[in-house]
Amino acid sequence: ATLMTFILLGKLLENIAKGKTSKALLKLMDLQPKDVVLLETVNGEVKERRVPITEVQGNAVVKVMAGDKVPVDGEVTWGTASVDESVISGEHIPVEKQAGDLVTAGTINCDGLLHVKATRLGEETTLSQILRLVQEAQMSKPSIQQFADKVSNIFVPIVICLACTTFTVWYLLGYLNVYPVTWRMEAGWQVDPRCSSDGDLSQCEYLLTPGMFALQFMVSVLVVACPCAMGLATPTAVMVGTGTGAGMGILIKGGEVLE
Repeated sequence: ATLMTFILLGKLLENIAKGKTSKALLKLMDLQPKDVVLLETVNGEVKERRVPITEVQGNAVVKVMAGDKVPVDGEVTWGTASVDESVISGEHIPVEKQAGDLVTAGTINCDGLLHVKATRLGEETTLSQILRLVQEAQMSKPSIQQFADKVSNIFVPIVICLACTTFTVWYLLGYLNVYPVTWRMEAGWQVDPRCSSDGDLSQCEYLLTPGMFALQFMVSVLVVACPCAMGLATPTAVMVGTGTGAGMGILIKGGEVLE
């Protein structure tokens, strides 16, 4: 029961860590607006229409006002503004943008007005590629984790065999009365007069059977030698590290970098 409790607790902590990491990735996904102001020319007149980001086609021109997030990767066709690109570059000083300059989805227009022609959409944007890299980093196995998996694959069967051997040896020793019977007495035997070491101990309620006595040694071997820490700690550390870094603007490309 103790062993299973530790294993289940480890799985619970791992799932909690995965949940926090998923929230960090969702924050990155929220950097891209869900709808945009699309500029269309109808009968020689430019009209504005708010549409979902999924309806924007390549080379379409979108309007980005002050305070708005740039919805697509593209080229500025008109206007000037200061753009906060810290989500991409980590630099918090806004960069001046004008006609002919490139902008990235997820960056913020601090002031001014921009018309941006979309060049990359959806999964092709820099922000989407960053998300994909972070997700791939979480799924990848660094060398330390691969080593831990290999050790666990070999170590677990050995531990189980040792535990079974321990149980068998101690059971036979108890069954054949090789060690003193008093070794199998539990705490509290002193208060029971039937447990006197000088008399017949068969009626003593504090006396363990050889099987129960051997089972204690078997469980001890399993608890002490179980490689649960290697199997749970390594993947959890990679996932938490990449997710926490992504939430703070630090992008970690794979578990190898963490090492």
